[in-house]
Amino acid sequence: MKRNAPKIILAWAVGIVVYMIAAIATGVIDGAPACLCQPAMAFVFSGIFILLAYLVRLPISLLHLDRHKRPLLFLNIALLTIGLVLLLFSQQLGFSYLLFDSMTGEYFNGPNPIALIIGYFMIILAIINW
Repeated sequence: MKRNAPKIILAWAVGIVVYMIAAIATGVIDGAPACLCQPAMAFVFSGIFILLAYLVRLPISLLHLDRHKRPLLFLNIALLTIGLVLLLFSQQLGFSYLLFDSMTGEYFNGPNPIALIIGYFMIILAIINW
């Protein structure tokens, strides 16, 4: 467990930062209660995704595939790259979704939430699997 602690801390920190950037970019933080609730939600959300990443990584550990570092390094780089591309460019890649702005009452095209969640998970999985 000692050798996994830096990975967990790094994954948690990256998860919280990515979550908070997404919250600020989407305008979810709009007052004092949201300033308190969003960091707590980021902490919980990142923890859940770290647990899911360890569940996905469990077969790799049980089959001792983690002894071969070179294939996993390529897999981790690919996961990290695809996750970042999904987070940053999902709307330009065609993964868009029709969203409703309650302030203006208008519909607009935004990034697909499923693509964003998958990208978020891929980044955390790449860090945990490193």
